[in-house]
Amino acid sequence: MPLDFELIKGMKFVDPHIHMVSRTTDDYQALFDSGVLLLIEPAFWVGQPRTGIDTFKDYYSSLIGWERFRASQFGIRHFCTIGLNSREANNEALAEQVMELLPHFIYKEGVLGIGEIGYDDQTPAEDKYYRAQLELAKEAGLPVQVHTPHRDKTKGTTRSMDVACRTWS
Repeated sequence: MPLDFELIKGMKFVDPHIHMVSRTTDDYQALFDSGVLLLIEPAFWVGQPRTGIDTFKDYYSSLIGWERFRASQFGIRHFCTIGLNSREANNEALAEQVMELLPHFIYKEGVLGIGEIGYDDQTPAEDKYYRAQLELAKEAGLPVQVHTPHRDKTKGTTRSMDVACRTWS
């Protein structure tokens, strides 16, 4: 049954997880028209491997700059989380560079936490960089936004939570 928009007319919403970098301005207008006043955009894997540290710098810069500006044009407050996505953790040479870059972005205006992090294929490299980002978040006093795996979701989610609880206890 389709949503009756009259039922939510006048209500205000927060979208806590949306990837606007891949959306058009029409989507911002539709969000605003639906009552969304604030959103949180986690950094994510864009569908193909980034090839160097500059591609991460450009992407993170767009989240804290361009996307905040685009959202503001539609009356929406844009916040984000910045992190090394699990899929990209498997390129360890590049992941090391990203870990050095993260502290330059996580304290910027509009950054609410570190994310989205966690597991995808649940490899040793994903585990290493998930734990490293949990430690970074702990040191910075920031929350994390955890990615649940696309495959073996229950095992990966349980593992994510177990590791996070051991790190933060």
